[in-house]
Formats: sequence, structure tokens, C-alpha cells
Amino acid sequence: MFKNIGSKIKKLSKFIAICGIIISIFIGIIIFTDENGDYIRGAIIVGLGILFSWIGAFVLYGFGELVENSSIIASQYKGNNIGSQKNNTTLLDGSGKFSSIDNNVNIPKEHE
Repeated sequence: MFKNIGSKIKKLSKFIAICGIIISIFIGIIIFTDENGDYIRGAIIVGLGILFSWIGAFVLYGFGELVENSSIIASQYKGNNIGSQKNNTTLLDGSGKFSSIDNNVNIPKEHE
């Protein structure tokens, strides 16, 4: 149920946006065909309902994207053994290139 939750959140955001747009149009049509025929209020409900459904989908979709990307980063973090018990550190050496050192190596006292 909670596997690949980022893509599920993104799919849910699309579903909620479509449902919100359809419901806004449906309510707008009901107000249009009402006995009073309040066309302006119906148009405002349709317009704002579509707009807010669309914006709400952006927010929820963005959250799903964040969850999905953080899962990818976490899996890469675990796969590369970064932060493992070896305590590896990446440094710039004198030539400007990155080099990896192991902090558990004993350094002679003359080089400290």
C-alpha cells in the first residue's frame, strides 16, 4: 500500500483536479438553470472552481514529486554506502579534483 507513494500522490492530485473541475461545472450548470437564472454567480463558481482545483492539484502534485525524489535520493544514499560505518569523506585534493579518504586510517604523528 505504501510502496511508490510519490507516484500515487501524483495520480491522486490528477484525480482530485479532474473531479473538482467536473463538480464545479456541474454546480455552475445547476445555478445557470435555477429559477432565478443567476448567470454571473454560476460563471464565477465555474471559473473559480476550475482555477482552485487546478492550483490545488499543483500543490499536491509538487508534494508527490518531492516524496518521489526524496525516495530516489535515499535509495542512492543507501546503495552507495554513504554514511556507513566506514565514515568516508570526500575532499578536494591539491589539484582541485575530488578524492575520497577513509577517516579510520591511522595517520602517522609526523603528518598531523
